[in-house]
Amino acid sequence: MEFAMSADSGSNIASPAAHGLLGQARVRLLDHLCGSPQTATELGSKLGISANATRMHLDGLQRAGLVDYRVERRGVGKPTHVYSITVSAGYLLSAAYAPTLNAVLKAATSRLNGRLTPVLREAGRTLFEEASRSAEAPSPLKAAVRALEMLGRPVKITKRGAARMLSTQCCPLAAVSRRNENACVIVESMLASASGLPVQYACERSDLPRCRFMIGSDANAE
Repeated sequence: MEFAMSADSGSNIASPAAHGLLGQARVRLLDHLCGSPQTATELGSKLGISANATRMHLDGLQRAGLVDYRVERRGVGKPTHVYSITVSAGYLLSAAYAPTLNAVLKAATSRLNGRLTPVLREAGRTLFEEASRSAEAPSPLKAAVRALEMLGRPVKITKRGAARMLSTQCCPLAAVSRRNENACVIVESMLASASGLPVQYACERSDLPRCRFMIGSDANAE
């Protein structure tokens, strides 16, 4: 496990993907906003570009759901927009989430000596409770599909006898699940909580993990 570090607080190198997707200027904007809401003028002075050019970058980041702003009145004159990063931007900038979860699961497996499963299932129920903010689904199966899609991947449904297989082309927790099947247990519990139906994971765990969850009356027979 490796974490990239830099002595330059204005240069985030923890997530190379962020640089590739957004470009250096926008990543530097997000870095400066991380923990420190600022105006376009303040940001532009730190990046060495005009306030108008900074606003263009901020507008693009706002459309992508990576920054937001609040309106403040600072002394005399027009109100100003004060920008800050969103939770989604925090995920994009960080390379710590998957290694941290891997470390927690590894330590818990070692300490609990086979008593980890109840904890994982409780984590799955909590994950569903915290992620579920939308209206109730019209059926248990659709509730499970919606819960799995909350993790960021589209879901395919395949009939398997009286049960259904919910699958994704790639696993949203791939960085963890390729090494640790306990991640699958957490999602299994989340889907059971969402649907109220029996669920059994049958995930493909390899260098390219794929979610495979049997749901319904025959789920545990697979």
